[in-house]
Amino acid sequence: MTTWNVAAAQYAPRPDDVAANVSHHLKFIATAAREQIDVLLFPEFSLTGFHSPDSCLVSPDSTLFAPITLAAQQHKMTIIAGLSLPAPGGMMSAGLIFLPDGTRQLCLQNTAQHICEINGLPVMQDKLIGTGSQRIALSVSRSLPEDLWAQKEASLYMCGRFVSELSWTAEVVDMQHCAFENHVAVLQVNHAVAPDNQTAVGRSACWDEQGQLIVRAEAGELLVVARRKDNGWHGEVIPLR
Repeated sequence: MTTWNVAAAQYAPRPDDVAANVSHHLKFIATAAREQIDVLLFPEFSLTGFHSPDSCLVSPDSTLFAPITLAAQQHKMTIIAGLSLPAPGGMMSAGLIFLPDGTRQLCLQNTAQHICEINGLPVMQDKLIGTGSQRIALSVSRSLPEDLWAQKEASLYMCGRFVSELSWTAEVVDMQHCAFENHVAVLQVNHAVAPDNQTAVGRSACWDEQGQLIVRAEAGELLVVARRKDNGWHGEVIPLR
């Protein structure tokens, strides 16, 4: 089996500054490229910040994101970043997927499954990316997807929602249960800091198909890397550099 390298970018969004967040994403992407990462997952709202003012509600097809599109092509990497999109009564969380062929797709939270495209970008309907033994079930804003069948067709489940200090223990139980019951590895990425931009959170982690912990980070900005080889999953924490 070919080695498959995936990573969670434990990231702290820059508030109210999309351009700064794009530049900061590129630092993570450069580190991931040196580690030969195939798929890189950022947490929700990584591009826009938690509490996005109207000025930060950037269209997903914006040229602001062109450097990330180019990086995905150059490194042959699938990159999944988080942003806010306007929705009735407020905002919704979305995953902006940059594919190695230079195209983009959107993954929306489960309440917006009826949307097929936004500004010409296709919206994933089954929340599955990749093929064969490298198929991923993706969730952008909640710990467990409603469509559990998607996990059964995937070999990895990736989740990018914010997890607070208080809810972490329950989240770990959910992730382990998800992995074991669906026989799917789970990669959970968390923000490096809480929405107040002061409290350290972190603890991004990966579990194998039996629900056994492969790797877990502590606080700070870093990459949590999981590599699948013939003898199973192996993990490591890579500092941002």
